[in-house]
Amino acid sequence: IWRDLQCCGLTLAGVGVCTWASFQMGQGFAFTGFLYLVFVVLAAMYGGFRSATLVSIVSAACLNYFFVPPIFSFVNSPANWVALGAFEFTALVISKLSHQEHCRTLEVEGLYDEMGRLYQTSRRILLDSSAEPGGLIASSIRDVFSINSVQLFDAVPAAVYVSGPCPAEAEARTRDAYILNTNVFDEASRTWYCVLSLGARPMGGLALIGTGITKSTAIALASLTAIALERARILQKELRAQADRQTEQLRASVLDALAHQFKTPLAVTRTASSGLLALGGLSELQTGFVNAIEQQARKLDDLASRLLRAAVLESTEFKPQKKALLFSMLLEASIRKLEPAAERDRVRVNVSNDES
Repeated sequence: IWRDLQCCGLTLAGVGVCTWASFQMGQGFAFTGFLYLVFVVLAAMYGGFRSATLVSIVSAACLNYFFVPPIFSFVNSPANWVALGAFEFTALVISKLSHQEHCRTLEVEGLYDEMGRLYQTSRRILLDSSAEPGGLIASSIRDVFSINSVQLFDAVPAAVYVSGPCPAEAEARTRDAYILNTNVFDEASRTWYCVLSLGARPMGGLALIGTGITKSTAIALASLTAIALERARILQKELRAQADRQTEQLRASVLDALAHQFKTPLAVTRTASSGLLALGGLSELQTGFVNAIEQQARKLDDLASRLLRAAVLESTEFKPQKKALLFSMLLEASIRKLEPAAERDRVRVNVSNDES
């Protein structure tokens, strides 16, 4: 208001100076009327329609009193009405255009401010690497955009994150936005209910309660939230995969160490048993015991060798190759491992011609 009054006072002072100067220099109706029109335009641009109307009336009165015969009188004339109409029309058009430009400027400034807030929010939530970023996202959006409350529904773990006091129906309407895959604005509560989606895949809902942000900003916040949630899930998968790889490496190292620890005493055992047999002089019972020791030591050595091979295979990446294998082949391989030989002779395998 003070700005409008100040503008009105300055333009009225300008009309007064223009009237005195034009009257002293003997200027006519047309020249002075054009100067008055300039002040009407200035009043409409910077003071609004009401200030321009007041300046128009004062200008028309001065024009009639000092420059329309008979001068020094307010005798109405067609020229005076035409001047007043021109002044009012100019005031109306200019003030309307000025108001539209002012509204457009405020809109652009609001969009610029919202873009800055979006940037701050993205820095907060995308630089975080916590396992569950939902709470941080909700609180960051609320703090940066000065929203009454924010509710976030993540459909993958079916979790709800809240920042600020939320109405009772907020959770249900947030879930509805996810289920219906729509963005809705509630005029009564000034609330945006947005769906979180990556491409065509919905993954949750976002409620921005008590805010006047634009639709484009609300949708941008929903997209940013979806990206942050998906990024957190990808990071967690990478961490779990890395932990699994480290665990597998540790297991392979333990197997390798155990296999080597087994082979050393087994080598000593087999050497000792072979030495006893080479010395001779053993009874039949003693020879049987030494042979049993030799046989079991050989089996243990074979198991240790298998452990070593398994450790090498599991510590490296390889692709398994599929190969057809008949059941009879498995049976025969198992029979060949039976000890002593008499046990193998007791088993017979009959295979039909159409086994494959």
